[in-house]
Amino acid sequence: SWSDRRALFCFDQLIRRCDGTQVTTEALGQRLADRGRRIDVMPNQLEELPPLRAFPAPAPPSAERPLVIGWGGSFGHREDLRAVAPPLIAWLQRQQHVRFELMGDPVLAEPFAALASERFRFTMAGSLPHYLAWLEGLDIGLAPLLPTEFNRCRSDVKFLEYASRSLVPVLQNLDPYRHLAGTGAALLFDDPDDLIHQL
Repeated sequence: SWSDRRALFCFDQLIRRCDGTQVTTEALGQRLADRGRRIDVMPNQLEELPPLRAFPAPAPPSAERPLVIGWGGSFGHREDLRAVAPPLIAWLQRQQHVRFELMGDPVLAEPFAALASERFRFTMAGSLPHYLAWLEGLDIGLAPLLPTEFNRCRSDVKFLEYASRSLVPVLQNLDPYRHLAGTGAALLFDDPDDLIHQL
Protein backbone atom coordinates (compact mmCIF):
# COMPACT_ATOMS: atom_id res chain seq x y z
CA SER A 1 0.00 0.00 0.00
CA TRP A 2 2.94 2.38 0.54
CA SER A 3 3.61 2.43 -3.20
CA ASP A 4 0.20 4.10 -3.64
CA ARG A 5 0.73 7.88 -3.67
CA ARG A 6 -2.80 8.41 -2.36
CA ALA A 7 -2.02 6.38 0.76
CA LEU A 8 1.16 8.38 1.34
CA PHE A 9 -0.74 11.65 0.89
CA CYS A 10 -3.43 10.60 3.39
CA PHE A 11 -0.77 9.47 5.88
CA ASP A 12 1.06 12.77 5.55
CA GLN A 13 -2.13 14.83 5.94
CA LEU A 14 -3.27 12.83 8.95
CA ILE A 15 -0.03 13.53 10.83
CA ARG A 16 -0.08 17.23 9.85
CA ARG A 17 -3.68 17.68 11.07
CA CYS A 18 -3.39 15.79 14.37
CA ASP A 19 -2.59 17.52 17.64
CA GLY A 20 -0.11 14.76 18.43
CA THR A 21 1.40 11.61 16.97
CA GLN A 22 2.65 8.64 18.97
CA VAL A 23 5.51 6.53 17.58
CA THR A 24 7.51 3.68 19.08
CA THR A 25 11.07 4.68 18.15
CA GLU A 26 13.32 7.74 18.13
CA ALA A 27 14.27 7.05 14.50
CA LEU A 28 10.64 7.18 13.38
CA GLY A 29 10.01 10.25 15.52
CA GLN A 30 12.92 12.04 13.85
CA ARG A 31 11.72 10.96 10.41
CA LEU A 32 8.27 12.47 11.05
CA ALA A 33 9.37 15.52 13.08
CA ASP A 34 8.87 18.01 10.24
CA ARG A 35 5.29 16.80 9.66
CA GLY A 36 3.75 16.63 13.09
CA ARG A 37 2.94 19.34 15.61
CA ARG A 38 3.97 17.06 18.45
CA ILE A 39 5.69 13.69 18.16
CA ASP A 40 5.92 11.54 21.28
CA VAL A 41 8.06 8.41 21.47
CA MET A 42 6.45 5.69 23.56
CA PRO A 43 8.46 2.46 23.33
CA ASN A 44 6.72 -0.88 22.92
CA GLN A 45 6.12 -2.92 26.04
CA LEU A 46 5.32 -6.55 26.71
CA GLU A 47 1.64 -7.36 27.08
CA GLU A 48 2.54 -10.16 29.43
CA LEU A 49 5.70 -11.28 31.17
CA PRO A 50 6.85 -14.90 31.40
CA PRO A 51 6.92 -16.28 34.94
CA LEU A 52 10.25 -15.88 36.70
CA ARG A 53 12.05 -19.19 36.98
CA ALA A 54 15.51 -20.64 37.10
CA PHE A 55 16.54 -22.10 33.78
CA PRO A 56 18.58 -25.30 33.87
CA ALA A 57 21.69 -25.47 31.70
CA PRO A 58 20.53 -26.51 28.22
CA ALA A 59 21.20 -30.07 27.18
CA PRO A 60 23.35 -30.55 24.07
CA PRO A 61 21.22 -30.80 20.91
CA SER A 62 20.36 -34.33 19.87
CA ALA A 63 18.21 -36.11 17.30
CA GLU A 64 15.43 -36.25 19.91
CA ARG A 65 15.77 -32.58 20.89
CA PRO A 66 17.42 -30.46 18.19
CA LEU A 67 18.41 -26.84 18.66
CA VAL A 68 15.63 -24.87 16.94
CA ILE A 69 16.31 -21.46 15.39
CA GLY A 70 13.39 -19.54 13.98
CA TRP A 71 12.06 -16.47 12.29
CA GLY A 72 8.47 -15.43 11.72
CA GLY A 73 7.20 -12.37 9.95
CA SER A 74 5.48 -10.66 7.07
CA PHE A 75 6.24 -10.52 3.37
CA GLY A 76 7.72 -7.05 3.96
CA HIS A 77 10.81 -8.81 5.38
CA ARG A 78 11.44 -10.84 2.22
CA GLU A 79 14.69 -9.11 1.26
CA ASP A 80 15.91 -9.06 4.88
CA LEU A 81 15.53 -12.83 5.04
CA ARG A 82 17.01 -13.41 1.57
CA ALA A 83 20.15 -11.48 2.59
CA VAL A 84 20.99 -14.01 5.32
CA ALA A 85 19.62 -17.15 3.65
CA PRO A 86 22.77 -18.36 1.77
CA PRO A 87 25.17 -18.30 4.75
CA LEU A 88 22.44 -19.59 7.08
CA ILE A 89 21.70 -22.51 4.74
CA ALA A 90 25.41 -23.35 4.41
CA TRP A 91 25.79 -23.23 8.20
CA LEU A 92 22.73 -25.41 8.79
CA GLN A 93 24.05 -28.03 6.36
CA ARG A 94 27.24 -28.33 8.45
CA GLN A 95 25.40 -28.72 11.78
CA GLN A 96 24.06 -31.80 13.48
CA HIS A 97 20.77 -31.64 15.33
CA VAL A 98 19.98 -28.02 14.41
CA ARG A 99 16.78 -26.97 12.62
CA PHE A 100 15.58 -23.66 11.17
CA GLU A 101 11.84 -22.92 11.34
CA LEU A 102 10.06 -20.18 9.46
CA MET A 103 6.52 -18.87 9.89
CA GLY A 104 5.04 -16.61 7.24
CA ASP A 105 4.06 -16.48 3.58
CA PRO A 106 5.10 -19.58 1.57
CA VAL A 107 7.15 -17.35 -0.78
CA LEU A 108 9.49 -16.63 2.16
CA ALA A 109 10.33 -20.33 2.41
CA GLU A 110 11.55 -20.63 -1.20
CA PRO A 111 15.26 -19.96 -0.50
CA PHE A 112 15.25 -22.81 2.05
CA ALA A 113 13.54 -25.41 -0.17
CA ALA A 114 16.77 -27.34 -0.78
CA LEU A 115 17.27 -28.05 2.93
CA ALA A 116 16.41 -31.53 4.19
CA SER A 117 13.30 -31.82 6.37
CA GLU A 118 15.38 -32.36 9.51
CA ARG A 119 17.05 -28.97 8.85
CA PHE A 120 14.01 -26.88 7.88
CA ARG A 121 10.34 -26.64 8.79
CA PHE A 122 7.78 -24.15 7.43
CA THR A 123 4.57 -23.03 9.15
CA MET A 124 1.89 -20.82 7.59
CA ALA A 125 1.29 -17.47 9.27
CA GLY A 126 -1.78 -17.21 11.46
CA SER A 127 -3.17 -15.26 14.38
CA LEU A 128 -1.02 -13.63 17.07
CA PRO A 129 -1.83 -16.43 19.59
CA HIS A 130 -0.83 -18.99 16.91
CA TYR A 131 2.47 -17.13 16.36
CA LEU A 132 3.25 -16.84 20.08
CA ALA A 133 2.50 -20.55 20.59
CA TRP A 134 4.84 -21.37 17.69
CA LEU A 135 7.60 -19.27 19.28
CA GLU A 136 7.50 -21.51 22.35
CA GLY A 137 9.00 -24.32 20.28
CA LEU A 138 12.09 -22.26 19.42
CA ASP A 139 15.38 -21.80 21.25
CA ILE A 140 16.77 -18.86 19.25
CA GLY A 141 14.86 -16.11 17.41
CA LEU A 142 16.41 -14.27 14.48
CA ALA A 143 15.71 -10.72 13.30
CA PRO A 144 17.71 -9.79 10.19
CA LEU A 145 17.19 -6.27 8.83
CA LEU A 146 18.81 -4.64 5.83
CA PRO A 147 20.01 -1.06 6.53
CA THR A 148 17.13 0.70 4.75
CA GLU A 149 15.42 3.87 5.95
CA PHE A 150 12.20 1.90 6.46
CA ASN A 151 13.96 -0.72 8.61
CA ARG A 152 15.73 1.95 10.65
CA CYS A 153 12.29 3.23 11.68
CA ARG A 154 10.91 -0.16 12.70
CA SER A 155 10.24 -0.90 16.35
CA ASP A 156 11.89 -3.54 18.55
CA VAL A 157 8.71 -5.64 18.68
CA LYS A 158 10.53 -8.74 17.38
CA PHE A 159 12.85 -8.60 20.40
CA LEU A 160 9.87 -8.22 22.73
CA GLU A 161 8.07 -11.19 21.16
CA TYR A 162 11.17 -13.36 21.55
CA ALA A 163 11.83 -12.15 25.09
CA SER A 164 8.23 -12.86 26.09
CA ARG A 165 8.83 -16.52 25.26
CA SER A 166 12.32 -16.74 26.80
CA LEU A 167 14.15 -17.20 23.48
CA VAL A 168 17.69 -16.04 22.81
CA PRO A 169 17.25 -13.08 20.41
CA VAL A 170 19.90 -12.79 17.67
CA LEU A 171 19.18 -9.41 16.10
CA GLN A 172 20.57 -7.13 13.41
CA ASN A 173 22.73 -4.37 14.85
CA LEU A 174 20.48 -1.62 13.50
CA ASP A 175 18.53 1.26 15.06
CA PRO A 176 15.55 -0.77 16.39
CA TYR A 177 17.84 -3.00 18.47
CA ARG A 178 20.93 -0.88 19.22
CA HIS A 179 19.63 0.05 22.67
CA LEU A 180 20.11 -3.62 23.62
CA ALA A 181 23.88 -3.55 23.03
CA GLY A 182 25.77 -4.52 26.17
CA THR A 183 22.62 -5.38 28.15
CA GLY A 184 23.00 -9.15 27.88
CA ALA A 185 19.38 -9.34 26.70
CA ALA A 186 20.24 -10.11 23.07
CA LEU A 187 23.07 -10.92 20.68
CA LEU A 188 23.55 -8.36 17.90
CA PHE A 189 25.12 -9.07 14.51
CA ASP A 190 26.49 -6.67 11.89
CA ASP A 191 26.33 -8.74 8.69
CA PRO A 192 25.55 -12.31 7.56
CA ASP A 193 29.03 -13.57 8.51
CA ASP A 194 28.64 -12.09 11.97
CA LEU A 195 25.22 -13.76 12.25
CA ILE A 196 26.87 -17.13 11.71
CA HIS A 197 29.55 -16.25 14.26
CA GLN A 198 26.85 -15.40 16.83
CA LEU A 199 25.01 -18.65 16.14
